[in-house]
Amino acid sequence: HHITPKKEESAAAFLEFLEKSRKGEMMPPDVIIKYSNYFHDELTLDNMPRMQLINMCKYMAIPPYGSNNLLRFQLRHRIRTLKEDDQRILWEGIESLTKMELRE
Repeated sequence: HHITPKKEESAAAFLEFLEKSRKGEMMPPDVIIKYSNYFHDELTLDNMPRMQLINMCKYMAIPPYGSNNLLRFQLRHRIRTLKEDDQRILWEGIESLTKMELRE
């Protein structure tokens, strides 16, 4: 098998993403979204170090105080709420949203 330079570059970028996320470094949302499909929410949260949990909480406007388990619980709850909102928007259509809801 021959690995193409493009695949090698993608693998290197993914490894760099993993390394930065393990260190709790800040990353732009588009980079996080790009690689987020590779992870399951539950599994990833269970293995996150405290600094990363705190950064995720700050990013999602959750107060970053309490034990790691409390932070994980709050993140899971927020993620579930976001998924439910997404489902509702898909079902009802974006036209059903008010201007205020669109800003949120």
